[in-house]
Amino acid sequence: MPSPSVDKKEKSHLPEQGQVVKLRSRTWLVESVDTTAGSAGTVITLACLDDDAQGQPLKVIWEVEINLHVVTKEVWKAIGRKVKLPPIDPGRDFAV
Repeated sequence: MPSPSVDKKEKSHLPEQGQVVKLRSRTWLVESVDTTAGSAGTVITLACLDDDAQGQPLKVIWEVEINLHVVTKEVWKAIGRKVKLPPIDPGRDFAV
């Protein structure tokens, strides 16, 4: 199997150290980014943030992973945003 080529578009979407990424159905913290691997791709060292595998290390070649994305500031802003939901048990039904 030939090694993947790393083009300019892929390099521009590389995560930076300290960013959070979603990959392989988990949430990870980027610990380091090694672009010296040449044609093999960019080696990203990650630490898992999920409760059931917290701190578990993982090294991946960024360009060959599928279904991945960097968690952006917009996502963090959405966390904790209140969503107005109708009450489950209205007071008139339960004489509150």
